[in-house]
Amino acid sequence: MNKKLLDIPWTEKYRPNNISDIYTQNNINRVLNYCIENNNIPNLLLYGHPGTGKTSTILAICRQLFGTSNVKNRTFMLNASDDRGINIVREKIKQFANTSISDYKFIDEETEKECQSPSFKVIILDEADNMTIDAQSALRRIMETTAKTTRFCIICNNVNKIIEPIGSRCVKFRYIPLSYDNIEMKLNQIIKLEGLNIDSKIKNNIIIESGGDARKAINILECISCYDDVSQQYKLFYDITGNIEQPFYNKLISGLLNASVFTIEKQAERIIQMGCNISKLIEKICFDIANDSNISELDKAEYIIYLNYILKQLYEGCDETIILISVLCKLKDRKSTRLNSSHQIIS
Repeated sequence: MNKKLLDIPWTEKYRPNNISDIYTQNNINRVLNYCIENNNIPNLLLYGHPGTGKTSTILAICRQLFGTSNVKNRTFMLNASDDRGINIVREKIKQFANTSISDYKFIDEETEKECQSPSFKVIILDEADNMTIDAQSALRRIMETTAKTTRFCIICNNVNKIIEPIGSRCVKFRYIPLSYDNIEMKLNQIIKLEGLNIDSKIKNNIIIESGGDARKAINILECISCYDDVSQQYKLFYDITGNIEQPFYNKLISGLLNASVFTIEKQAERIIQMGCNISKLIEKICFDIANDSNISELDKAEYIIYLNYILKQLYEGCDETIILISVLCKLKDRKSTRLNSSHQIIS
C-alpha cells in the first residue's frame, strides 16, 4: 500500500485556477475571458455533461475578478441538491443579494498587477435543476430586483428543468464531454506531480471509462494510486468500475454457442457474484454487436433494440440474474436471421 499522506481530494487539489486551464470548452473560454477583461459578467447558465468544468469555470472567474483573498466575501455558493426549497431562496439568497458592497483594489497573483474589483457580487447555484418550481420562481424575482449589484450563475446538468423566466435572464453555455486527449493530458499531469507508477493500459481504461468526465477519471486514478503493484491496480480498477475483465468476457461470449441453459444460468450467477455492473456489460455487448462485420445491419438494429429494451427493464427494477440469463440466451441463439419483437422476447 502506498503510504503517501492524503491531504485533500485530487478533484479539488487539481481543480483549474484559471479559465485557460479548462480543457475542450475553447469557445466558451474566449467569451468569458473577454468578460473578465472588461471586469463584468452577465448572469450565466452553465449546463451539460458532468465533470466538464462548469463549477471550475465560475470559481475561476470569481477568483480572477475579486482576487484570491477576497473571493469568499464576494461570492455565495449553494448546492441546490441540499438546499432547494423556496425558504432557502427567500432567506439565504435574498439576504446575500441585498447586502451592500464597496469597491477595492487587489494584486493579481498571475500578472502581479493591481486590479480593480467589479461593483457586484456573484451567487452560484450548483445543481440548480434540483430546485423546486416555486424556488425558481422566487429566484426569478430576486434576479430582477438585484440586477445592478448581483450576478447569478446557474449550474445544472439538465437545462430543461430550469424554468424559462430564469433561462431568458441568463447567457447559456453548453459544456460538452472532454476529449480523450484532454483527459489524458490531465491524468498525465497528476501522475507526474504525484510521482505515480501507473500502467499505460490502466490509464487508457480510465480514460475510456470516464466518458469525457474529468472528475470521474481523477477519482478512479486517486483510488488505484493506493497500490504500487500493477496487478493490484488492475484488480482495484475492475472492482471500482464494475467492468468485466476482457479475458473472462471473451471466454464467456465464445463459449455461448455450445453452452446449455443450465451452464448459462451458472455463468450469470457467477458474474453477479463477481460484482459486475450488468448495465455496463449489456452496453459492452451492444457496442460489440454494432461493430461486428459478421452480423447484418438489420440484425444489428434488432439486437440493439432488444438490448435497449432489456436495459429499460433493468432500470425499472427487474432482477439482474433474470435479465442476464435472458441476454446470454439470446446471444446463444444469434444464428437466427431475425429476432422477435422486444415484448415477445421478454415474455
